[in-house]
Amino acid sequence: MDHIAPHDLRRTCAKLCHDRGGELEQIQFLLGHASVQTTERYLGCKQNLGHPVNDLFDLRIGAQQQAKDEEAVPPTRASEGVENPFGQGIECRHGGSHMNPSATPGTYPYPNEPTWSRSEKTIARRVFDAALTRELQAVMQDAKQKANQIKEPSDVWELEGYLTQRRKDIDRRYDFRSSRLTQLFGRLLSERRINEQELHGLREDKMKAIRSCARLLSQDAA
Repeated sequence: MDHIAPHDLRRTCAKLCHDRGGELEQIQFLLGHASVQTTERYLGCKQNLGHPVNDLFDLRIGAQQQAKDEEAVPPTRASEGVENPFGQGIECRHGGSHMNPSATPGTYPYPNEPTWSRSEKTIARRVFDAALTRELQAVMQDAKQKANQIKEPSDVWELEGYLTQRRKDIDRRYDFRSSRLTQLFGRLLSERRINEQELHGLREDKMKAIRSCARLLSQDAA
């Protein structure tokens, strides 16, 4: 057993969870990764948004009853923005009835987590990937410019420091967990990295929450 390290057991556990149908968001929470992209690289896979494992089970109600309930949901009030006592900046909380009623504090799924349908997750993933690609392309452009300006050996380490910091920043900000998507899209909207047209197809209550979050972040930055 000398050739087995604790990290080998950790990776084996994560791979077994994924092989048995566990969603990447659940495995991300289990491993404690800040970003789902880290979990994807860890396992060498992508999220399966088309056929999530939860859809294999009829947990509470049938599909027809669920669709009928969704149509009957009353409009939700505007989202609230509050100061986040545990982090930096503003946390945008999504109000309304589309919350996970079984969520309990300190467990997965997160308390007050919005429910995203499969079609909404597909839209969210497309917008997420497009925005991330654009930002990474901007980092590549900056890195090339900085590399062309290298004259001293110490400049190499400055470039490395810049890239390391940018990677940490991007990994922290681009978090695809359902509980973080409203704030993420609100921030991207306020920074003009995405536009509302790209989010077409999301429910109106989610769009209101995203717009409200973007407004608060813009006011905070002003």
